[in-house]
Amino acid sequence: MKLQVKDLMTTDLVTASPDDSVASVRDLMYRHWVRHIPVVDDDGALAGLVTYRDLLRRSLIERSDRPVWVEQRELESIEVDTVTQHIVDEVSPDTEIKKAGELLLESRKGCLVVVEDGRLVGMLSEADFVRHVVETLESSSDVEESES
Repeated sequence: MKLQVKDLMTTDLVTASPDDSVASVRDLMYRHWVRHIPVVDDDGALAGLVTYRDLLRRSLIERSDRPVWVEQRELESIEVDTVTQHIVDEVSPDTEIKKAGELLLESRKGCLVVVEDGRLVGMLSEADFVRHVVETLESSSDVEESES
């Protein structure tokens, strides 16, 4: 059986809603050590994706030339929907992992959102691929050691 997206994807997601502030999304990224946050509407449908790179591109991450309180106030006044990528690369849980990997490399966004029946069910990131490689190498190393 071929490996599928559902075999590697992350399902315990940190999400935002379109009317959350950029400050709250930035804080979520820092608190949960993530670089991608899906934006979902009140019905749980995917509305888009915000990446750390999006915030950097728009200079919405700390700038040393401004007091922190000024920056915080500014970021609290901006809704995340204004920096959300509304067109994102989607895959289904049943997509073959090779195809998802090719799309991930092609898109250069660092992650794919996993959608089923219009609802966000997970994300597949570069880190998920690295985790899989490490686990595969560890298990093959364990097999080699037991055979010695």
